[in-house]
Amino acid sequence: MAMPPPLAGVVCLAAASRLLVLALSLLARLLFRPYDTSASLQPSCLRSPSPLSSPFTNLSAAISSLAVWDGVHFARAAECGYEYEQSFAFLPLLPASVALLTRSLFAPLVPVLGYRAVLVISGYVLNNIAFVAAAAYFYRLSVLILKDQKAAYRASVLFCFNPASVFYSSLYSESLYALFSLGGVFYLFSGANTVAMIMLALSGSARSNGALNAGYFCFQALLQTYDSVIQKKRPLGSWFLEILSSEAAAQLSFGFTYVATVLKSEHSAGPTNKAQGQPEVKQRKSAAAEMVSASVSDSRNLIGNLSECSILYLPFVLHLAFMTVMAFFVMHVQVSTRFLSASPPIYWAASHILGSPSHSSKRWSNLIYAYFTAYILLGSLLFSNFYPFT
Repeated sequence: MAMPPPLAGVVCLAAASRLLVLALSLLARLLFRPYDTSASLQPSCLRSPSPLSSPFTNLSAAISSLAVWDGVHFARAAECGYEYEQSFAFLPLLPASVALLTRSLFAPLVPVLGYRAVLVISGYVLNNIAFVAAAAYFYRLSVLILKDQKAAYRASVLFCFNPASVFYSSLYSESLYALFSLGGVFYLFSGANTVAMIMLALSGSARSNGALNAGYFCFQALLQTYDSVIQKKRPLGSWFLEILSSEAAAQLSFGFTYVATVLKSEHSAGPTNKAQGQPEVKQRKSAAAEMVSASVSDSRNLIGNLSECSILYLPFVLHLAFMTVMAFFVMHVQVSTRFLSASPPIYWAASHILGSPSHSSKRWSNLIYAYFTAYILLGSLLFSNFYPFT
């Protein structure tokens, strides 16, 4: 069965974006020296020796070194299991999937390249394919919610080239999480509850924030209650619900605006004697102001127009708002970009700006293009060479 042209275009664009990111990462790795070269070290597993080393030691070490930052821990968990307590933070879906691929589809490569190198190859192949599938689900979900194919396509293009692109093409769990969370929500709103339950459960085994996807089931239950009780038995209830949702939207937008103003004022007017020696605090304040400002824009574009837009926007915006608060209060600043990168409202709001004909929207459109492009280039350069990148 042939895919519709827009969906086929999204799939092709997603595949092209992965090839671009991989090419940029490999080029950066060839041109620049990694900041931390410890990724190529391969200590034996605690419980048993590592299986099958490679006769091509240099090639195997070069491939193994492509697992950087958290990718080192995911590869170690796939190879040796959970040896240390700090390994428990890396949930089992990605390591188990990578180990399964290595021992089945890519098993013929193990005697040639070594077990760990093939683990890394399996992870890269799996995550890039998963991202292409996630982009397809993102487009289908966007069409379902936005009721506008052009806006959905613009949002999907932005998702394919999102600021966290380098993580989706590396040995990280972002691609699997995006695939199962976006696919699960799509099937949930399409009425396939069993498939949705399975996919959203799998998203929770990829990343811990997958547990928040249970909120979509709660929203569905509320909608069903509204349909069965309020609309059929209490006609005035719809008026009350509309007023309540509009008031909640206004309060939420006002609250985000206030927090963003306070953060920006503290960041710009803070005493210099307190700022010295505290670059991480300043970085966190700056990033927090940017995250809250992004949420303000999303809430104004989506929540602020609930009377005009579908009520189906609401759970996505509340989900993004909760994750933004969590990212500010309990998460390291260097995790925030990829933590929020799978949230559809970010791309829906940006798509709305790109599709607006006004002069101010054109200026914002140029900023969006520059922001996404800069993050892809910087991420490919810094992340692949073990430099800090967020």
